[in-house]
Amino acid sequence: MKPNSGSDRHPDADVRCRKGVHEIRWRGFRRIAAIFHPDVVVHEPATLPHAGDWQGHASLGRLFERMNRSWSAMNVANLRAALDGGTLFTSCTLTATARDSGLTIEQPFAEVLKIEDGLVIEGTPFHYDTASSCAALGHQPSIAACAQLTRRDWPSAISSSARRSTASLSSGNS
Repeated sequence: MKPNSGSDRHPDADVRCRKGVHEIRWRGFRRIAAIFHPDVVVHEPATLPHAGDWQGHASLGRLFERMNRSWSAMNVANLRAALDGGTLFTSCTLTATARDSGLTIEQPFAEVLKIEDGLVIEGTPFHYDTASSCAALGHQPSIAACAQLTRRDWPSAISSSARRSTASLSSGNS
């Protein structure tokens, strides 16, 4: 039995996350649809060209197609993942090359994934620098989209996890 590092860690969490959410995103959705819950929703940042909430397999497939049209290459390095109950927290270094401009960005990237019945049901990506992504893609976000960033609530995955942690601390459980 391996010692616990302080968080629940599924032995396949790194591989599943990498294959399901980052690398294979660029290889076609149909090949990986089985790891996503039929009611999956992915919340993309308001300032990116593929902004919005993408719900269900058909919608997520369109998101992947749109991202594939924007980026000719995307690589993940230094991937880390930790599972806390039904929430998988990931972080990595993301390198991507814009298809039209040929510009390459490299930046920290994180994603919070909610897991239900062994499938990804919700994903909230956190891009370190959406401005550099937009510049590489030749996309200028609207002022309204930028203003939305200051009004948007924290994703439910983070706030519910924080509430659980706070409740544990106040009750003396760890």
